[in-house]
Amino acid sequence: MTQLFRWLKFSVVALVLIASAVGVVLTWPQASVSLAANTAYPLELRHEYSEVLRQVHDFQARQTALHQQIVSDRELAQNVSLIQLDAATGHFGAAKNDIKAVKVALGNWNLELSGKGGDATHSAQAAVASIPAVPGTYLPILLYHYPPPNFDQQLTHLTQRGYTVIDLDQAIAGLSGGPLPAKPVVITFDDGFAAQMSAYGLLHSHNMKATFYVMTGGEASKWCIGAGRRYGDPLQPPGGCGDGYLTWDQIKMLDRTGLITIAGHTVNHRNLVTLSAAEQRFEIQTGKELIEAQLGHGIRHFAYPYGSFSDLSIQIVREAGYASAVTTLAGSSQPPGSAFVLRRVRDALILP
Repeated sequence: MTQLFRWLKFSVVALVLIASAVGVVLTWPQASVSLAANTAYPLELRHEYSEVLRQVHDFQARQTALHQQIVSDRELAQNVSLIQLDAATGHFGAAKNDIKAVKVALGNWNLELSGKGGDATHSAQAAVASIPAVPGTYLPILLYHYPPPNFDQQLTHLTQRGYTVIDLDQAIAGLSGGPLPAKPVVITFDDGFAAQMSAYGLLHSHNMKATFYVMTGGEASKWCIGAGRRYGDPLQPPGGCGDGYLTWDQIKMLDRTGLITIAGHTVNHRNLVTLSAAEQRFEIQTGKELIEAQLGHGIRHFAYPYGSFSDLSIQIVREAGYASAVTTLAGSSQPPGSAFVLRRVRDALILP
């Protein structure tokens, strides 16, 4: 009965993920039944979960009203499913930390969405104008998680508009006074999802470089995310605990192509701002070391999970030996001295 009860708790997580994979739209109130209405969970946790679910729903509604989707329903569902997973396995403290992380991420995403401007007739030209203008070097860094359906069109757009795709090593050298092309652009993918293999196929066909920020996965995430995910682990829900991730073999193959730069994205994708210095150091430094051990060489670039960071985070990233770090702050120009707080944009088609 205990085993059956555990699988029943996991069923909603599986349902959310399966639905998102086949394109079924679930309303968040429906998806929340197993946690928000389950009296086996602490009342405070249920209230916090209901509140963050409302915020996620409001964010989705804002994206719909503005005809913008800076974060996919799939990505939102994954963040919610991790909260459910921790609660279902009795890790209530971890579930509360997951909720805090999602709230911070929503704050960042809402700010980014506000930067997109206003009404439902928002055009590509208006999007360009709304990207915050900051003094600095024009160097757009594109941010993706999954390759969008029009990814080939976006890459073609870059070529047609005269952009030269460069890697982050050249970008950082350029920001320090080195040479840059007339219209440089960097392409980045976060989280190391298996779907990024199809992105590589299109990048290869266009002979364009990109950086893939990968998580290694570990105990805090119960080895259910990143390259270290334990597929088929009996402690994981039957539907999985997130979308498929690149394996170490795939990551090493991509690293050998000469087009893909493998970079760090922590061990467990935890919100760094909520962690102690020691915990941040583990996520940042150990994640780097694990990737380097697999690849057999050093890595130089990092992405903050959820785009969330503090002065301490920046300091630890520097101490770990990274040369750059990207955020989810919106912008196509990089201010002086911004190598560890690089801005990004989410759609190549808005670039002039």
